[in-house]
Parts: sequence; C-alpha cells; structure tokens
Amino acid sequence: ALERTRDDTERRELLRDLGGLALGASDFDGAAAYYQRYSGGSAGSIYMMTEYARALSAVDQHARAVVEYESVLGRLRGDNRVLAPVLKELAVAQMESGDSAAAVESLQRALRLAGRGAGIRREIYDVMVEVYRRSDRLPELAELLSGERDPGAIELRGRIHDELGNEEEALEAYRAALRANRRDIDTRVRVIQLLSRSGRIDDVIAEYRTLVAASPREPRFVVELATLLMQVGRRGSVESRCASKYAGQPGHGSASGVGGTLHTLG
Repeated sequence: ALERTRDDTERRELLRDLGGLALGASDFDGAAAYYQRYSGGSAGSIYMMTEYARALSAVDQHARAVVEYESVLGRLRGDNRVLAPVLKELAVAQMESGDSAAAVESLQRALRLAGRGAGIRREIYDVMVEVYRRSDRLPELAELLSGERDPGAIELRGRIHDELGNEEEALEAYRAALRANRRDIDTRVRVIQLLSRSGRIDDVIAEYRTLVAASPREPRFVVELATLLMQVGRRGSVESRCASKYAGQPGHGSASGVGGTLHTLG
C-alpha cells in the first residue's frame, strides 16, 4: 500500500501509522525508520521531527524518548527559535524517566532561550512546578524564584505559595505579578479565589471590579460579581441588578448587552 500511494499527505499518514504499528510491536528500529521517512529527516517541520519522540512517550518509553529528543536537538543546533518548545518536551520525558535534575536543567535552558514575552514560558514554568512537586521540593523552588524579576517567575512563586497554604506570601507574589501586567486575567482570578477562601469579601469585590474593567468582553465576571453582591446583601448596587437581569439566561447575554445594562442602570 505504501509503494502504491502517490499523494504526499496520504503517504505521510501511512508512514506514521506503520511507525505506530511497529512501536506497538516493540520494533523500535523499524518504528524509528518509518518515523524518519515520515518527517523527511532534517527537512521536515519541527513538529514532524519530534513526532517519534512523542510517540515513544505515549507508550511510556520515556528513556528512549529522551534519546530521541536529544537527537533532534542536535540537528536543530543554532536555531534558537524552535529549541525552547523541544527542550520543554525533553524535560517532560526526563521527568517521567525519573531524572528530575536533568529535567530542571533542560527547563532552565529553555527559559534562557525563550523570549521574555513568549507564551511558551508559562508552559515551561508549569512543567518546572510538576518536577519539584513530584519530589516534594516545592518550598525549595519558591525560594529559588524569590530573587527573580520575570513576571512569569513571580506569578509562579505565588502559585507555589498558594498550593503550600502560605496565603500572605502568595498574595504578595500575585500582586507583584499584577503590577507588571495588570491585564493578567488568570492571576487576578487566583487572587479572587485566595481572598474568597480567607473570607475577605470587601477585597474580593474590589478585585472583581478591577477584573471586570480589565476584561469587558467577559460578561461572566460581571455576573459573578453581581451574584456575590446579592449574596452579601448589597442588592442596591448596579451589578446586582445586572445579575438579576441575566441570571438563568444562556451565556448570560453578550458582552455588549451586559455593558449596555450597566450603563442604563448606572
């Protein structure tokens, strides 16, 4: 079937399927050959070049996946734009194979190569937390991050302290991260959750108001704030009347609808 297939896309799909079958039969040499043909060698895309490594990880062959990722990295040497995502995947394989020290080293290298504003940084930090969590070393990671000025590292320190139950340290880190990026919705939501757990209702309401202002296209935050205001007996506020209008409606109406209601009630 492979030799009779002329369409390039169908041929690649067939090669990947054959590689998967070989992998299922523990024929690692055969699988590697099929995946090599599938990716087109060094001429293939980075995603295709790392497909075999991901396939190995998917069947819990993490040590073999590490070797494959390292081989790909050797072929990519000098192209820093694509190294960080591959290093992150390598770190996951190293973590799963039990080599946490190597995983941390790969993640630190990935952070050095990733641009300051690159979205991959949050993914790298997420893996780093998991590496330290598995070895019960989260306090150590929080301490290591204490001198970092990168907003992602500061936010990560907050999440770690939050998980460890250190509310004040978590809140301090979250607020520092928000000073660097006031529109970080995820971090502000974490602040609201932390304040809610500790019963600081006035602070929760204040944070919700800031959240609503920072994300005008998210009507659910308006409704959540309004619902809270009704629960604490502040029914006279604009937001609580808005909640009464939208409660029970699918999706709580559009963002423009919520905004219009607030304007009218105000």
